[in-house]
Amino acid sequence: NYFIRGMTAPRQIYYDVLIESDTEMVITDDPIRYRDVEWRLVWEDTRYCDGIIPDESDYFLDDEPGKRITCRTGEQCPYSGQWSTLAGGHQQFIEVQAGTLMPEATKYRRDMYAPEIKLPATWSLLQRDDGGRVFIKSDGE
Repeated sequence: NYFIRGMTAPRQIYYDVLIESDTEMVITDDPIRYRDVEWRLVWEDTRYCDGIIPDESDYFLDDEPGKRITCRTGEQCPYSGQWSTLAGGHQQFIEVQAGTLMPEATKYRRDMYAPEIKLPATWSLLQRDDGGRVFIKSDGE
C-alpha cells in the first residue's frame, strides 16, 4: 500500500466464503472480512515534498516523446492495436481499429460514482495488431 503521512492505515481486507462455527460450516451473505495488521515503512517517497509533481512519463513509455506513433482525439486511427495516454491524470489503455476516430480520455475521479469527464488526448501506439513498428521511421531507415 501507498500511504500519505497523517492518514489512517487500513485494516487488511480478505474474503471468507465459509465461516466455521462450533456445529457447522456457514456460507455467509457478506464474505468480506477485516483483520488488524501492522504496517512497516519500506520506502519513503520524497519526490513530492516541494509540492512540484515532476514529469513521470518515463515510467510509462520507454522512449523519448514524439518518437512513438501518436494520434490525437478525433483523428482517424492509422493502425489497429493497443494505444495509451497519460491524459486525465492517469495512464489509460484502449484497443482501437484502424480508420475509426480516436476517442477522448477519461479524467481521473476519486469518486467512482461521479459522472465521467471526457477530455482530448494524444494517444501513443503501444502494439500493432499487424505486428508492425510502433515508432516513427527516421530518415536513416
